[in-house]
Amino acid sequence: MLRDFRAKGDPLDEAAAHDEVVFWFEHDLHCQLLLIHHLWWLAQHRPSTRLSIVMGPEHLGLLKPEDFPSRFDARRAVTDEEVAAGAAAWTAYCGDDPRRLVPLVRGAGPLDALPRAIHRLLEEFPAAATGLGRSERQVLEALSEGSRSPGQTFMECAKREEDVWMGDWSFWTIVKRLAGGAHPLVAADVVRDGDRFPDGTRTITAAGRGVRAAGAGHPPRNGPVRGAGGGFLA
Repeated sequence: MLRDFRAKGDPLDEAAAHDEVVFWFEHDLHCQLLLIHHLWWLAQHRPSTRLSIVMGPEHLGLLKPEDFPSRFDARRAVTDEEVAAGAAAWTAYCGDDPRRLVPLVRGAGPLDALPRAIHRLLEEFPAAATGLGRSERQVLEALSEGSRSPGQTFMECAKREEDVWMGDWSFWTIVKRLAGGAHPLVAADVVRDGDRFPDGTRTITAAGRGVRAAGAGHPPRNGPVRGAGGGFLA
């Protein structure tokens, strides 16, 4: 994906070649991180072209084609205040101290959807008792109810989210992490078929049940340090 992105180039670099650039974003964590990155980029380059934004409480992928024209007509200009707030938030996200993100949970100025998204981001940091982030904990919760296929596990974990924000391959990265290490928390009997999402069965292990019950720690003994923005989750 990174290779393809670099080969195609960043569309933002072509912003000045257009009369108007319209950003379409959702309210969830994935889109809000993209939003503050784009606002940070605008703070560095600010093209002279007209900049507009469409953002609402619904997921764009669930809308019907006939729902889009009215939302496009209702687009509004990106403000200087939003650019400044987004640039500051992205700088905090890329910094090496995640505690700088905490004030954004209480308010992010004109970026109304960002506080809730940052709150969800902070939930990915390991809990003191178990060493699990929220997504990891939700995987174990889903599997504690019985074995599931990777797809079923993904859908069950999505039901536990206030705002669905993660795609299946990002989710699969988390599941593979839980299945690794000296004491795997989940066991896998899966089949890979090219680039398709795996099929098969996922089951929680005895170690997974112990960690879920806060009887034992997971990271850093059972997996590599992983990053979130510029910070690291030990």
